[in-house]
Amino acid sequence: MNSLFLRLHNEQIEVDSEEEFDGSTLQFSWVVLNEESDLIDEGSSDAPSLLADVAEATGSESFARTVLFISDALTLFVNTEVPGRTSSQMTKALPFTVETYLSSDIDTMHIAHGSVRRGARVDCVAIEKDQMQTIVDALSAFEIQPSYCSTVGLQIQPSGNSIAVLADEDSVWIRSSEELAVMEPEVAVDAIPMIAQPSAEQEVEVHVRNFASNGTFSQSMRKFPLAELEDSTESLFVHVAQSFDPDVGINLMQGDFSVLEHKDIDTRRWLTTSVVALGCLLVYIGVLAGEGLWAGFRADALDQKAEELYQSIYGQSSGRQNPARRMRSHIGGGAGQSGNFELLLGEFATVVDRMGSSISVHSLNFRDVQKSLSTELETSSLEALDSLEKALESGSMNVEINTAEQAGMGVRANLTMSLKS
Repeated sequence: MNSLFLRLHNEQIEVDSEEEFDGSTLQFSWVVLNEESDLIDEGSSDAPSLLADVAEATGSESFARTVLFISDALTLFVNTEVPGRTSSQMTKALPFTVETYLSSDIDTMHIAHGSVRRGARVDCVAIEKDQMQTIVDALSAFEIQPSYCSTVGLQIQPSGNSIAVLADEDSVWIRSSEELAVMEPEVAVDAIPMIAQPSAEQEVEVHVRNFASNGTFSQSMRKFPLAELEDSTESLFVHVAQSFDPDVGINLMQGDFSVLEHKDIDTRRWLTTSVVALGCLLVYIGVLAGEGLWAGFRADALDQKAEELYQSIYGQSSGRQNPARRMRSHIGGGAGQSGNFELLLGEFATVVDRMGSSISVHSLNFRDVQKSLSTELETSSLEALDSLEKALESGSMNVEINTAEQAGMGVRANLTMSLKS
């Protein structure tokens, strides 16, 4: 199924509390790619005619996903250190850390972030809540519901000490590991050599990808010895769409806007997958049934051997007590802590089942020495992860969130659970 990529060109969104913004002035570039990320078509439209224009040009009326790129001018990028001993504590402290970079009240801002790991700086992006809400509402009015929202600058991925540059006719994006800036080409020509000053320890590599056709910016960069220049004949937005990686950027559809996630679902594909999964499940159940019958025969045989072993040592006894339990009573052994795993798994499974499709469990690992259960899972949002943590701790478990990071359209986390003493 095809994917739709939209780039909003408006650098200011009119927000008027007295008059609803109808979205008719929103201007977009759009790109449609097939499942192999090959270009089907591209174009430009205003919001009211966008879907009709796309359908006429490509024959596509529904999409596996809709990805929206808003102007970097609407957002503020912040790379910051966040206090906290755990990822959960860091996530809660993050808005207060970002607040020091803002000129507006933190309550009026929507803060989205990337991976949150102990000891690592966190990438964040801030946008006025009213601006974000206005964009989302305007698009929804025209039946456009993005599942991922970011900026072009956030899709640039520098490596190490390098600086990555994307240049278009009107704008130049400059991205380092800790900074992101957008400026006009005339300004960027002078700014890039200043930003890329080599240090005493190492030189800074500058990777420039130029999409401008006039050649002026490209000629200026060739005079800069540290710049590695690559001219592209395709459009910048086609390049961004084809190289799109949800794990690289920051999805603004977090927090108050996370309810919009996973709207673009390919129903036919999921139905087919469900049928296949059901068939596999039936086969699996058949195999388990066979194994169960065999295990039952083996268990009866082993139980008989255990009974014979007990009688050979302690003689005949009355009753039908469990021979293993009787053996422990003779040698002074207890039942041990073998129930910890069952208790942890049972309570975890109950909570996950109650929370439904917002959680996907990838792995489980029980540590017998620590008597703890670790899990790698994915939630639809940080709010869903926080709800899971509270639900588990409301019972008989202690929960520690070791890591929590953005993963595509959701949040991937690692949790460790143990029984309360």
